[in-house]
Amino acid sequence: MTHWTSQRTDQEGGEVDGNEHTYLLFFAGGELYGTKIHDVREVIAPQTPKPVADTQPWVKGIINLRGEVMVVVDLRYRLKTSQPPSRTYMVIESDKGFIALMVDSIHAVRHYKPEEIQDRTHLQLSVKNDHFVGVGKQGEETAILLDLRKVFTEEEFVQSVGF
Repeated sequence: MTHWTSQRTDQEGGEVDGNEHTYLLFFAGGELYGTKIHDVREVIAPQTPKPVADTQPWVKGIINLRGEVMVVVDLRYRLKTSQPPSRTYMVIESDKGFIALMVDSIHAVRHYKPEEIQDRTHLQLSVKNDHFVGVGKQGEETAILLDLRKVFTEEEFVQSVGF
């Protein structure tokens, strides 16, 4: 079982805890995304979720991870990307508990310099959702940066899982 916890290190193995420009990059629906590394509790191998009736289509069910029951959400569905078989889950903490987000794969940990991040206000995009933070760019690699805690509103989350 693949497992990663949020002990923060950079590409050279140096500790980067507390660094606001360090992102965990991942693929979802074939697209490269990133989120601040401190927002991810851990990365785990996927488990088969137990379905929950009458939930939103992006809610795939619940899992029990070391005694902690959490909702499994297909982030790819929510981001309106393709949905190949998920190969990993990213566990994040919300106000309502832990959530396992289905993604294609983890790509890398990147430390961006401030000038390598274009925030959404400078891109002149009309984006309705607050979860879009901006774009991170290093060399030819470009990642869409997200605030995973804002992908779902509290109302959507409560309606989705009923708790």
